[in-house]
Amino acid sequence: MEQYHLAQFNLAIPIAPLDSPEMAGFMESLATINSLAEQSTGFVWRLKGDDDSNSTDCSSEEFPNAILTLSVWKDIESLKEFVYKSHHASYMAKRSQWFVKHDNDTPYQVLWWIKDYHTPTISEAVSKLKYLKMHRIGNRIIFHDTRPYCLPYFLNSNSDFTMTFPSYIDAIS
Repeated sequence: MEQYHLAQFNLAIPIAPLDSPEMAGFMESLATINSLAEQSTGFVWRLKGDDDSNSTDCSSEEFPNAILTLSVWKDIESLKEFVYKSHHASYMAKRSQWFVKHDNDTPYQVLWWIKDYHTPTISEAVSKLKYLKMHRIGNRIIFHDTRPYCLPYFLNSNSDFTMTFPSYIDAIS
């Protein structure tokens, strides 16, 4: 049976240039948060930039001013544990200090299942966000079913099984 992993992509628009005093707290925390992710149970891969440490120098034509985060996890539970139950949660609580607030109707994060040997690209992730925007899905969709035995069904179906990441994933537990 094929194995699947969960790809996660989000973008954030900084309130100021990355080298500004306003962004110092965020920039100083990046190495800690990235290390925490890499040491987390279920972590598989994350996008890194030219300096092989963080992805702040990665960009897309569609979102030239955004910080892009692209990662792969073994399952939804691992991602949930990292995002909401690790030290990462304390940085999430501070995001309004560093980033522009997102419009509820414009998707800025997306999750999708990938085969375990696949490494997602920024282009692929951006196309998932475009799909959500084009279909006016916004940030209101959550996983309907996260049980592992459902993955092959969704991946083999004719529909694009792309779901956004809820603000509070506990709603699907």
